[in-house]
Amino acid sequence: MRHLRKHHLALICVLYTALVTGLLLSAERSRFFQGVWRWEMQFRDFMARHGQKNPADPSLVFVGIDNDSVSMEEVDLQSLYADVPRDSSDYRALTLMSQHWPWSREVHAMLLDKLCAAGARVVVFDLLFLKPALGDDPFRAALDRHRDRVVIGSNFVQQALPDGMSAWEHTLPVPALVPQSNPLDPRVAYTNFWIDGADEKIRKARFRVTLEGQKGIRSNPKSEVFLSVAARAVTQAGLGGLVPGAPDVDWPFRFTAAPGEGFRPRPVYQLFVPKYWAANFGNGAAFRDKIVVVGPVGDWQHDEHDTPLGTMVGAELHLNAINALLHGSFLKEAPLLADVLLIVCSGLVAWFMMVLGAKPLLQASFALLGNAMWLLLTVTAFNYFHFLAVFVMPLLAFDLSMGTGLIYEFVAERLDRIRTRRFFERYVSKDVVRELLDNRKGALHVLGGARRPVTVLFSDLRGFTSLTENSDPEALVAQLNEYFKAMVRVVFAHHGTLDKFMGDGLMAHWGSIVSHGAYLDARNALRAALEMREVFAKLNAHWQSRGLPTLQFGVGLNSGEAIVGNMGCDEKMEVSLMGDAVNLASRIEGTTKHYHVDILVGGPVAELVGDKFVLRTVDTVRVKGKTASVEVFAVLSERTAETVVPEWLEVYEEAVRCYRVRRFVKAAELCRHAAQLNGGDFLIEEYLRRAESMALNPPSPGWSGIQIMDQK
Repeated sequence: MRHLRKHHLALICVLYTALVTGLLLSAERSRFFQGVWRWEMQFRDFMARHGQKNPADPSLVFVGIDNDSVSMEEVDLQSLYADVPRDSSDYRALTLMSQHWPWSREVHAMLLDKLCAAGARVVVFDLLFLKPALGDDPFRAALDRHRDRVVIGSNFVQQALPDGMSAWEHTLPVPALVPQSNPLDPRVAYTNFWIDGADEKIRKARFRVTLEGQKGIRSNPKSEVFLSVAARAVTQAGLGGLVPGAPDVDWPFRFTAAPGEGFRPRPVYQLFVPKYWAANFGNGAAFRDKIVVVGPVGDWQHDEHDTPLGTMVGAELHLNAINALLHGSFLKEAPLLADVLLIVCSGLVAWFMMVLGAKPLLQASFALLGNAMWLLLTVTAFNYFHFLAVFVMPLLAFDLSMGTGLIYEFVAERLDRIRTRRFFERYVSKDVVRELLDNRKGALHVLGGARRPVTVLFSDLRGFTSLTENSDPEALVAQLNEYFKAMVRVVFAHHGTLDKFMGDGLMAHWGSIVSHGAYLDARNALRAALEMREVFAKLNAHWQSRGLPTLQFGVGLNSGEAIVGNMGCDEKMEVSLMGDAVNLASRIEGTTKHYHVDILVGGPVAELVGDKFVLRTVDTVRVKGKTASVEVFAVLSERTAETVVPEWLEVYEEAVRCYRVRRFVKAAELCRHAAQLNGGDFLIEEYLRRAESMALNPPSPGWSGIQIMDQK
């Protein structure tokens, strides 16, 4: 059965591995895949938030066009900035800024001049200048003056076509600022980031693109390649070799910190206030040899994007991308084949763990251990090896396999228990079955063959064979079944095991499959025999009231070692016993007819529990087929605190003792006394006959008193 289960578990793992692999390969064609992939992205976001971060490079500075900068009023100039000289460029910049957004582009020109004068290595404007505006001339002049140290934004947008299709268009700065040329002016870079299709978050940067790539067409070596803001910034800084060379490729990168924490924005207006310029920027030293990104920040602008770490403004995204280039902190993704192999391996591991774990609880522990180990490996790969391993898909294959395997094992275990219960309940009581199921290894060991101390009971109906010759068969079978049903209930009630029915007889035993100890097993067997006597008397009264013939029965018990096992062949098996103790119990049952008693027990039973029952010595016999003799006893009742041993029994026992030591005259005298106390008793009359005969004709010196039984 266990071998068959291994094949079933292997099939489960193969099916789930194939299912999850199919989901992986189906990609966007499967809605379910998209849901699973969202789980994958959510896990990666969790690692991005709580795992290793990319330290913010000190050479990067964020100058933010914040709420305070775009909402200044003229009154602010008169109160807060009274120390700004009225004839300075700073005062003119603040005056233009107080005229509200959008500012005159002369402000950007003065900002560029001020930063470059402070020694900024590159100044990036994360702004789009798509139409002519006031101040273009001074801004163009500043752009020309610092053409090797400045970057301004462009954008790729999708334009709707009349036929319902769409096309990508590259929108450039207005020609009044940067003349359009082919190839593109090296000061221009695109500001785009492309979202993940699973949940519209930004996790990757695309540093080089082509128009063909944007349209989903393979580019050729002659295609013009456009650089992102991050790529152009490091190129202008003389670090172009850090930019990955392949166009139209997304590069997952490691973020720096939560929004607003990695690169804290410096309010742009403070650059034009002398006291702030000195106190906060060291009179420009804060910008020396730095890459400065100028961009909007605050609730007034709409340049916000979802990232694994939260909502981030565009300028901060560019800073994270530049930071990734400077530190080379990109995350490697496994190829599709590696993902498939991981899924296959997870299925194999699940199968191995299910086979290794013999019990569902152990398998569940293995499943938890497998999940914990895969989580640890994935997080370790992310933190220390910059590797993005597929986490959810292999785990899905593993957990589905393990979960279904656990359910299968649980159901199979339950079915096994039900089958075992039904099998054993035909032979033993329900409480014995429960104990068997709780200790299945021990039970299976016994069924395979074991030598055990047991107590065996045989019962048989007297004269039933002759009764069958003249009775109605259906009525007789019904009566016999009624008898068996009552007797089996008694056996089970006293924790016994039913071995078999033999015509009108039955065989039961105690201590074979489940043992409570030789003493308790023997006591339970004797109690069962006594209750069988009571139940049989009630059955006879019931049968008599229905006009059915009454019956007599005999019960024989013996204790000793026997071989226990599940015996038979493929077509039929049964739990049974064999051994001398079993055969002797059967012969003892047959002896009940000779002594006219209904229950006889062998000497080994009397030795075990004789003190707990009122026993009557019957005889020492040598049954047919045996060379050794055995003493047999009749059972009168169980001994309790209220039990009073009848006087005739004491006289009878003394008579038997005298008879066995050859005091035949005294034995006969005692038997006559016992007969007066309990007249009509067969055993008293039998010993009286023997004693009188022996008194007249004494036996030879070698006489032992053993009775030879020639019949079974």
